[in-house]
Amino acid sequence: MVLTVLVALAFLGVLGRLTYLQVVKHDEYAKLAESKQAKTIPLVARRGPILDRNGQVLAVSAKAESLYALTSRVEDKDALAAQLAPILGEPPREISRRLDSQKRFVFVKRRLPPDVVQAVRRLDAPALGFVDESLRLYPNRELAAQAVGFEGMDGKGLGGVEQSWDRTLAGVAGRAIVGRDALGREVGGSPTVVQASTPGQGVMLTIDNTLQYIAEREVEAAWRRTQSKAAMALMMDPRTGEILALAIRPTFNPNSFATVTDNERRNRAVTDPFEPGSTFKVIMAAAALEEGVARPTDRVFCENGSIKVATATIHDWKKYGWLTFTEVLQNSSNVGSIKVGMSLGKERYYKYITGFGFGAAAGVGLSGESRGQLRPPSQWSGLSLATMSIGQEISVTSIQMVGAFGAVANGGRRM
Repeated sequence: MVLTVLVALAFLGVLGRLTYLQVVKHDEYAKLAESKQAKTIPLVARRGPILDRNGQVLAVSAKAESLYALTSRVEDKDALAAQLAPILGEPPREISRRLDSQKRFVFVKRRLPPDVVQAVRRLDAPALGFVDESLRLYPNRELAAQAVGFEGMDGKGLGGVEQSWDRTLAGVAGRAIVGRDALGREVGGSPTVVQASTPGQGVMLTIDNTLQYIAEREVEAAWRRTQSKAAMALMMDPRTGEILALAIRPTFNPNSFATVTDNERRNRAVTDPFEPGSTFKVIMAAAALEEGVARPTDRVFCENGSIKVATATIHDWKKYGWLTFTEVLQNSSNVGSIKVGMSLGKERYYKYITGFGFGAAAGVGLSGESRGQLRPPSQWSGLSLATMSIGQEISVTSIQMVGAFGAVANGGRRM
């Protein structure tokens, strides 16, 4: 009886251990076994499309095929590389280097267009094969390139909406496997898809393709005519705050992003702050009118073209005497603007500057957005109120500026 009890307990112990290994720890050991028996090849999901406000395509992913080689079947790697070089547009030496691998399965080139795939198939090389992936296309080329962004070689969104909405657009990657033996050598034939990828969702922008084209055409002409380092044009609906067009020069073609520089890819409208200068007098005027410091018909003596503030003398572009406040703005008088700004005072002026959205990100949903530079009144010098009344000693972005002027056009309501 004792022996029977001991055998029964031993049997129950073995049964419990088997249950633990095969049921409780099943998923963990199955993954471990798979990692030993197979090599996993990630399959990038097809990204969701990016559309303009009318449903016109700005970015879309098409089915593409990636070329792989089973190196154990390559009889003459140099000869095969020489055949592939003119089709893939790469030096034979680079292709031969990829084929000269200890791994049995290697990618030769990923995400090939259909015409290249057909050309490779015509070689009828038994060592070559294809696996389905996704190719990102930008049918309008440079149109809204900085706003849209582009997809990198690893399937991640880089720049613009492609980056800021990457999780929505990317979808869920799938995987394929290639079998391998106990020594880690790959065996078997073509990879087997064990989990198909799930496509990403689309994103619709507020940009209008037609208005974007017009803005791009005009800013291109101005950029070339003036030979400027950069140029930009923004268009906003002041009633909603929607950006209808965002054109930047220099620009780039997202279909060939690897050949362009950071200077061309940069979205200057949100990343580059600048001193607004006389355009900022509108903000000072709005504050002065709202606070009752000045009325349109009030007369201001503009000191015949110069005024001394603290230790500095600030000049007008033209000598003026008496001007109404309306004429101060019409003629962009520095002296008149400074006098009204000084009457407004630091605290009240600062309240309106921040009220118009300066000193904070506009929040348009694009990465790398700058807040500009706006110091609190406690850090202003004796000259700051005067210079900020004419748009100096403050930096803003184009997206902030168009939003502020949108508030003026929208009856004082900033969207």
